[in-house]
Amino acid sequence: MSIDAVVAELNEIVRPDGAELRVTERSDTALRLELDLTNSTCPECVVPKELMLEILATHSDWPQREMMTELRLMCADLVRSLREREEDL
Repeated sequence: MSIDAVVAELNEIVRPDGAELRVTERSDTALRLELDLTNSTCPECVVPKELMLEILATHSDWPQREMMTELRLMCADLVRSLREREEDL
């Protein structure tokens, strides 16, 4: 399964909550993903990190160590975004 197909699969999960997962960088050994919550009215409703990791881990043809690093960064960005929204309230 291609990277684009897996990202499309994940987007089917997060889009109902107003989120979108995008590939921002890719190479032969790494993948950078961004979770855009701009249109989400309920960012805390977006699929949990653990489920995203589980879906990605099932695709053994991906370089998993780099993916895990990028997902951790993405999740840190998500937490930062949620905190900023709380501060704006």
